[in-house]
Parts: sequence; structure tokens; C-alpha cells
Amino acid sequence: MIGAARAADRLLGVDLSYRHLAGVTALRRMLDAQDLGRIYAADLTFHNAYGPDKPWFTQRSRSGGGCLIDLGTHLLDLVLWLTGATDAEVRASVLLRDGRPLEDHGEAVEDFAMTQLRLDTGAEVRLTCSWFLPAGRDCVIELILYGTDGAAAIRNVEGSFYDFRAEHWRGTQSVVISEPPDEWGGRAIADWASVSPARRRSIPVLAAMPPPPGSWTGSIDPPYEDPDDHGHGGRRSHLRHRAGARSRS
Repeated sequence: MIGAARAADRLLGVDLSYRHLAGVTALRRMLDAQDLGRIYAADLTFHNAYGPDKPWFTQRSRSGGGCLIDLGTHLLDLVLWLTGATDAEVRASVLLRDGRPLEDHGEAVEDFAMTQLRLDTGAEVRLTCSWFLPAGRDCVIELILYGTDGAAAIRNVEGSFYDFRAEHWRGTQSVVISEPPDEWGGRAIADWASVSPARRRSIPVLAAMPPPPGSWTGSIDPPYEDPDDHGHGGRRSHLRHRAGARSRS
């Protein structure tokens, strides 16, 4: 796909659409203003109680992975992008299928994942995601950042895949900074389409995709790298899997 985009002189983007939520924009401004102080921890959650409805999602050779690559990557992208982290180490991870440890070989993929990461900023990140979990609602989506001067949370509203509320927390106090309605669905494609031909030619193209999970020292890149973006969006981030970190208990 990357080679085809390069040969056709086309801008190839990844639809990391949650970056364009109004709540994420508000949170980005707070972080840029240092309103939360130093971010030292984050909780990321994405449970899809329905799970995928296409058989290929659960076949490793066709999908490349399970709920972690389907759901978790969106929140992982957000925490890297928001904090400006450029590196992350997997400290521990658990991958389950039907409540049992996932085998390394075969076609099965995980339907539950729990991962502990350490960003190169020093922040500790806990990521949990799943398919078919009895969540009591359609889905649970949330990102919480904890800082030395406060915290902020973005959560879906009443199990919705589309409605999100963002809050600023100080001690026992909570202030809403963004809430529905927010027509965010088309913002990512509009942002991609707004990149001018001149800027497209100056944006580097990723030379190769990362190797498969379990054996990889890969990279998680922004939708495209923009040399004109002097914020976090133009940085490339790497995720290292520490040998022996995956739990089998």
C-alpha cells in the first residue's frame, strides 16, 4: 500500500479519527498550557461488547491481530500524541481468548488484552481493551490522564460509540470542558484532504511496516508526518516489546 501510494504520488493517511474529537482538542490545549502539570500516569479503556461481525477479524493471517490492533491502537495513538511521547516500552501484557491465555501460534487472535507501558516521558500507561466483554452497554471508551496539578478524562456517554464528554478534575471537583453534540465523524478525512500538493511532496513516507506483534520493535506513526507541524503531531513514536514481558498467567 505504501509503495502504491508512493508510485502514484498520493498522500496515504491512517484514520486515527479520535484525535479530532472536540474533547481531545480541549485536552490538547490544556496540556499545551501545562494546566495538568507533569503527566505521570494514564488509563486507557476500549471495550466493544458487540465485537466484530466479520469472520476475518478473528483470523490472524487476515487481520494481523485482535482487539488490541482493532481498538487499543486508537487510544495508544492518542496518549502518545497528547503527551508528546516518542518511545514506549511494554512492561507487561496479557492476551486472552475466551478467557484463556492466547497461544503464540495458530489463527486465533485475542479478544481481551491488558498491557502496562512506560512512555519515554516517564508516564505509566495502563491499556485494557476487548471484544464481546459483558460491559453492560454497547461499549466503554475512556482516556484518563493524571498529572501533578490535576487530571482530565474523555469518556463515551451512555455506551455510545459517537458521543463523548471531557472533564477536568482537581481533587474532588469535576468541570465539564466538552460534551455532545459534536459532529466529529468527518474531521479526519477533511484534515487529510486539506493537505496541499506542495506539503504532500515534503512529507516523508514510512519506508516499511513494522514486523508482526510478539517479535517486533516497531513504530506507531502519526497519520502522516508533517514537517510544518511544530507540535506533537509530526513526531515519530516507537514501541518496544521487552523480552519476557508478556504474561501467561
